[in-house]
Amino acid sequence: MSRTMAQKCVLLLALGAGHALRTPSRVTMSTLEKTKPRAPVTKTKALPLGSRNNVLKIPYTAPDKDWQPGERRREVERTLIHPYFRLGSVDDRAGEKFLGALRELFGGDWGLGVAKSEVRRAEAYAQVALALAFLPALVPAVLLVPFVVLSRKALWKEAVADSMEEHGAAFAEARDAYRANQERVVERLVAAELGRTNPTALGSVAVTMATSQEGKAVVEALLRSEKVAVAEVRAFVRDPESPKARALAALDARVTLAVADSCDASSLAKSLRGCDAAYLCTTLNRASAGTWAMDWDGGAYEIAQGEAFATACARLERLEPGRLKQVVYGTAPLRKWPGAFVVEPPIHYAAKWEIEALLVKAGVPLTCLRKCPYHENFTKLTVSGAGKDGVWRPGAYAIKALTPPEFVYNMLDPRDIGPWASIAFANPFLVGESLSIASDCLSGEQMADDANRAGLGEGAAFSYKMQPRLLFEMLAFVEPTFVYISGLQRWNSDGGAYDLDAGGVKRLRALHDGGTWKQHLEKDGLDQFTETMADLLPTSIK
Repeated sequence: MSRTMAQKCVLLLALGAGHALRTPSRVTMSTLEKTKPRAPVTKTKALPLGSRNNVLKIPYTAPDKDWQPGERRREVERTLIHPYFRLGSVDDRAGEKFLGALRELFGGDWGLGVAKSEVRRAEAYAQVALALAFLPALVPAVLLVPFVVLSRKALWKEAVADSMEEHGAAFAEARDAYRANQERVVERLVAAELGRTNPTALGSVAVTMATSQEGKAVVEALLRSEKVAVAEVRAFVRDPESPKARALAALDARVTLAVADSCDASSLAKSLRGCDAAYLCTTLNRASAGTWAMDWDGGAYEIAQGEAFATACARLERLEPGRLKQVVYGTAPLRKWPGAFVVEPPIHYAAKWEIEALLVKAGVPLTCLRKCPYHENFTKLTVSGAGKDGVWRPGAYAIKALTPPEFVYNMLDPRDIGPWASIAFANPFLVGESLSIASDCLSGEQMADDANRAGLGEGAAFSYKMQPRLLFEMLAFVEPTFVYISGLQRWNSDGGAYDLDAGGVKRLRALHDGGTWKQHLEKDGLDQFTETMADLLPTSIK
């Protein structure tokens, strides 16, 4: 674990312990954080740090309030152990001001980048003196934190069980109905492709975030697909002079670079003029492709992209009625649990579902291309045992993920998103439909078994290891990326299910024979470290 991460965790536990002593006397389900669905608030209200990713704009309610049936709750309450150390009625800026006082007196940024300019020196002395006076009481309180967390986890387990009992039938009905519909959609696609004699003429197709991993895959597939004939691929980029943008332009004379800000409706509308179809990418990640930089407002940032695109499409329709015939959106798996289910959806799912609703409301001719986890997500945490010769040394290794070993994932190679997008564009009857895509349907144990059969090295033995939930819940208070990861862990572990069963994945192969988990292991040998989320994790869990 890095020094900065260690500083954050120490501060988190020490000062957060004070709030542990404020556990309400009546410990019931109502002691879990309220996040009841409501109409979006019009007033901007200061929210605790952990609530800034609340993409549905649900107001924060203090932990001593009573909650009503049907409200969503969190496994670990963000006001109990909070990065800004919310103590009683102290406002959310108190933690920032205290850390600013430490900077004023001792220098350094204390791992949180807090400015010292807000705090006068006299005030800084007073704040530090007050903290030292309470330190003897806070240190023993740290010992209570594990017990409080265990108590809350027990409450969470009970809440999930009750909610699953109440809403399980609705979930099963939605899952089964969707899978039956996907079977019909795939059968129709197979029939259409068998009868294809000519590629579908598309004219000009826009691709947003074209230099991203997903966007690049779509651009390349549109250029070489035999199912579609494009006159132009208009690649939306932030910087047309960047190496990645220039590489796109060099692919084919049909590629045109268009400068567009994904959060600016005016620039999007301008770049969409004359387009017949578009592929929409949205993301929590503010950084360029190949790097990762998610902020605390990552969910709001992604929704802003969807709002801007929906607005741009509405403007385009007024200027060029009927010109834009299809928008394929690379989105999340279908939501199957009803809104009253106790488990909050992960931030990137919630954001994408909100964007789907925005696009439909704007009248966009939408096809939802429902993606699933990439193969590389399951090897980022496996420390490579390969020597310079590429052969793995004897030893015990683990395939690591966020869920119990029996949980079944849909998986795909991200490069296959492009061919699937081409299939969607080639079949305009998919407007108003969803198409879920995957190349594998495997549990964690099956992933490890395949790794053992991949011949990576004699004596290299693989097993599956579930990552600890509490660790990711705690990391979510000091690094925004883990808000997304811990949310996905809860959603999948506490009743989630991906869109396709093994039969559904097998049927897709009649349309596109995508890269599999086994091919991923053979090709990449588990050496999958990237300059992304894996670098944010403590070394001890890799």
